[in-house]
Amino acid sequence: MPRRVLLGSIIISIASLIFAQNSTPTNESSAQTAVVTQAPGTQLANASRSANFASDNDALTPVGSLPTANAIAVATPQVNPPLSEKQEQFAFDRRPRLVLMPQFNLNGSGFGNSASASGGFGIDTKHLILGSLAEYNAARKTNDGTVDNRKGRVRSLNASAYYRLSNYWFVGTSGGWYQLSTTNYAKQTWTMNFGGGSDFIVRDTSFRLSAAYTPSAFDHQTGSQGPSFQFILPSPLAQGHVMFVENLSVLVLHDTITDPNDAVLTEQEKSHRTHTATLSFGLILRF
Repeated sequence: MPRRVLLGSIIISIASLIFAQNSTPTNESSAQTAVVTQAPGTQLANASRSANFASDNDALTPVGSLPTANAIAVATPQVNPPLSEKQEQFAFDRRPRLVLMPQFNLNGSGFGNSASASGGFGIDTKHLILGSLAEYNAARKTNDGTVDNRKGRVRSLNASAYYRLSNYWFVGTSGGWYQLSTTNYAKQTWTMNFGGGSDFIVRDTSFRLSAAYTPSAFDHQTGSQGPSFQFILPSPLAQGHVMFVENLSVLVLHDTITDPNDAVLTEQEKSHRTHTATLSFGLILRF
């Protein structure tokens, strides 16, 4: 073969290779778009609109993903998990319940330890917590400065009213009448406290915790005041028939006013202040 023909063939071959290389697609996304077929129920992006993304407010599609049309994200409101759990496990009363409550008391303020029993009615509705109790406490004074004061007991009548919020917290008041009778003397008083609480669920256990404060304005004899706390396990809203109850009361008070008309003596008795605490625990039997 003549050299001119051979050289021409080589030049034509090299030119053909360069032209073929320059005509091969180099855009990976273009190649993928060319080979991807439309899946059922999926609308592929129109290649003719690639230059109008900015004006159409279309989001850029990552390489290898298929853009879908008419995709609308709907936000589903979530219920507060603790509140939802309470709604599932708690129930309210539809009628008043008979309540019996035996307790053992570790008394302060010069009283010996004692046993007590109380009974009454209570109801736990969606928005109201109402209760009334009559109690007999076999407590007697052991350190009151008198001689041969061998017998004693405390009788009381109590009522309570609380309003429950939608988040299961409640606020309200309770009060009652107390009468102490001993071998040597007897006295009575009225008292009232204000507070609130809530019902809780921790894992598989429920309980009610409440707190209240007794102001001194309701006790004109000893001026007693202070906080009190109550713990009930399980919560009454669990609709059980037997519950454990614990009460703690801390009081600051002064000597009993013996003659309100004697200003000097009354001032001396008010200036002699002391503090005391009472802890009781027992059972709530509800029917």
